[in-house]
Amino acid sequence: MTLSELHCIMAAGFCGMPLAILAMILNLGAHDHHLLTANLMTVPAGLGMAKLLLPETLKAPLASAAPRPLVK
Repeated sequence: MTLSELHCIMAAGFCGMPLAILAMILNLGAHDHHLLTANLMTVPAGLGMAKLLLPETLKAPLASAAPRPLVK
């Protein structure tokens, strides 16, 4: 796994809003469809920013491995 791939996984993980925070904001009177839409839009935006900040420059070590047969 390259550093860029690790950065993308970490960025996508930190982009989403935890359900406890969503429930707390909903109890304060926010509209649920706005929160759900905003929560779904953060992951692609985070992945885009992660790729802009740390682009893929190396080839992944597993990408060059020969494919293994499914059945022997």
